[in-house]
Amino acid sequence: TDDGVYRAPHKGSSFAESMSYLKQLPREEIPEVFGLHSNSSISFQAAESRNVLESIITMQPHAAGGGRDEEEEEDEENEEEGGEEDEEEKKQKEEKKEKSKAASQGPTGPDAIVLDVVHDIQTQIPAQLDRSRAHPSVFARAAGGAINSLGVVLSQEVDAFNRLLGVITRSLPDLEKAIHGLVVMNERLEGMYQSFLFQR
Repeated sequence: TDDGVYRAPHKGSSFAESMSYLKQLPREEIPEVFGLHSNSSISFQAAESRNVLESIITMQPHAAGGGRDEEEEEDEENEEEGGEEDEEEKKQKEEKKEKSKAASQGPTGPDAIVLDVVHDIQTQIPAQLDRSRAHPSVFARAAGGAINSLGVVLSQEVDAFNRLLGVITRSLPDLEKAIHGLVVMNERLEGMYQSFLFQR
């Protein structure tokens, strides 16, 4: 290389000298060694980062399990044994049971996060674009009856945007139903779920 770090051993170098040179080389090769531009390392590092993040996401739990609280079971055992409690302890346990009951109602964990995103998006979805509300000059026709170029392009974009709004409007309720177990979580809905959960 131009910096002299990577080179062929000098002519007449001994085995020990050659090994000493090889041992002092960097652990990670620079792109220039392979004839690549120095910026190619950026693409490599970005790909490595994506792979690490994808691996972390894959190992994340996808469902929140429910179960009885250990303290609740212990309290019931004490009650069966006839243990006496003062009024303050009974009050604290009742409050704890109420909180646990409230937390157990509805989806929790990842499902709750995704549902929050779904509801937030639903409140922000605009109405479909109406071309009749555009300025008359936008879709004005020329003498030959053809629509001007701006109107043609804008019509295509309006149609595409309205189709996108339709897909979003239909998909969000489907995802919500799938989370509640009312419909099957297919591949498309699973992709939406993962994207909402990890903000992708």
